[in-house]
Amino acid sequence: MISSSTSNSTEHTVKKQMIASIIGGMVTALTVTPLDVVKTRLQTSTKSKIGGTVDTLIKITRTEGIHTLWRGLGPSLLMTIPSSTIYFTTYEHLKDYMYKLTDGDNINRNIENTTHSRFTVPLLAGSLARIISATFTSPIELIRTNSQGVVQKDPFNSVRLIRQIYTNVGLTGLWRGLIPTLIRDVPFSAFYWSGYEITKEILMKQRSHLYQYPYNSRNPTPFFVNFLSGAISGTFAAIITTPIDVIKTRIQMSVQQEQILHQSPNNQQSNSSNNSKSFSSSPTQNLKMIIEKEGWKGLTKGMVPRVAKVSPACAIMVSTYEWVKSVHF
Repeated sequence: MISSSTSNSTEHTVKKQMIASIIGGMVTALTVTPLDVVKTRLQTSTKSKIGGTVDTLIKITRTEGIHTLWRGLGPSLLMTIPSSTIYFTTYEHLKDYMYKLTDGDNINRNIENTTHSRFTVPLLAGSLARIISATFTSPIELIRTNSQGVVQKDPFNSVRLIRQIYTNVGLTGLWRGLIPTLIRDVPFSAFYWSGYEITKEILMKQRSHLYQYPYNSRNPTPFFVNFLSGAISGTFAAIITTPIDVIKTRIQMSVQQEQILHQSPNNQQSNSSNNSKSFSSSPTQNLKMIIEKEGWKGLTKGMVPRVAKVSPACAIMVSTYEWVKSVHF
């Protein structure tokens, strides 16, 4: 009876975590997609001098319509369900499992008595959870990036893009950009979750006089604490990983750029060697090309809209997730 009760409790907890992550992901996608579109446009531009975030936002709205700011929302929502579910649920279980290994039955994990584990556990759990979720959703991420990055009059066709990738590159082409995605997202998750857990503990300790019990990471925390902790740690992690994000975007966009180039009637054989050098799936080659053509500043393209997107996205996602998870249903 005890094992059955424990099993039912665990199953209920997993379901709540899945529902919370899906709702949080959908709210986040609807809110920050316009900034993601602007970020992608800035990062895929090879011009040394381009407009800023606001200029790009206004230009897209005027020339392509305001609906373009939500281009890629479909793939984003489609990616949200498996990505958020796998990511958050895996993180929660890995974190609890690692804490049990390091702290045993000590559930009062505060800053004084678990200095080592309070930093390393979220770091490791977040990194492993991101590897699993990013690998699973990489093809959807590629489609979303391509739908946002190319200026086109005709509606974007995801099925046609998949066929083009399969014909020209093969099935593995759907995972183009996975390596730089992991290089970007794994350290991002490591910095984010460790920063989030630490910031949350610090804020809760500052407010300890308002509570009748000591801070315990297993107990629900106030919405604003989760929101602020997510925003602060998300901003820090986004700034550090922006250069890798630029390289990842260039690699994923090369799929569609190559196809457009091949279909262009003005494409000459004499330029084929130069064109092949312009689009590469190698992170190292893309890094060299960006530095050669745009300088080191090219690696910071899209940082403002990325931070403007990631910071509220992290805040909205984690606070919504924690709130839904705390609701009794």
